[in-house]
Amino acid sequence: ASAPAMTTTVTSIGKLEETPALPEPTPSTVPALDLGAVASLCTDLSRVADSSALSELLGRGSSILDASGATLWLGAGDQLFAVLGHGYSQQALARFGPIARDADNAVAKAWRTGRPAAVSGDGTTGGALVAPMFGPNGCIGVLAFESRPRAQHTQTLQALAAVIAAQVATAVSAWPGASVANTAARPA
Repeated sequence: ASAPAMTTTVTSIGKLEETPALPEPTPSTVPALDLGAVASLCTDLSRVADSSALSELLGRGSSILDASGATLWLGAGDQLFAVLGHGYSQQALARFGPIARDADNAVAKAWRTGRPAAVSGDGTTGGALVAPMFGPNGCIGVLAFESRPRAQHTQTLQALAAVIAAQVATAVSAWPGASVANTAARPA
């Protein structure tokens, strides 16, 4: 028998833990997903030429995933930096500060392990879907989508977040400080 799919979640005290992935909800509870919009977004991401265009495209990705915002975190050495976002002011992004590779949160864990992570909201605060981004030499950062309160992090939404992050990685893979110090995060 195969091992069950695992998802990284955050407990009510903020501790990361591996839990079995959620089953796909019934069709009546799944928001309509427009694969044509995903394809269009990925095509436009492949043509991105500047950071203002990338920010707008992150906004489109957020809309597709019904997220309230997105943050692009890129690695330099043993830290991740919030370099661009949608749904946040530049002042808010500047207050995020760097995240250490060994931090106990979903952003650092996705970067460290090269595996997606999900943080469940509690009904009043949102959660997050975090997808690692890879360059030729390994994990260069993550793309984090802030989900709305009560959002369901289905396998489908996690997969779409990973698809969008993979395409964003092609636009930012030239980041000069991209770090791949942890070989465990390298793709097979």
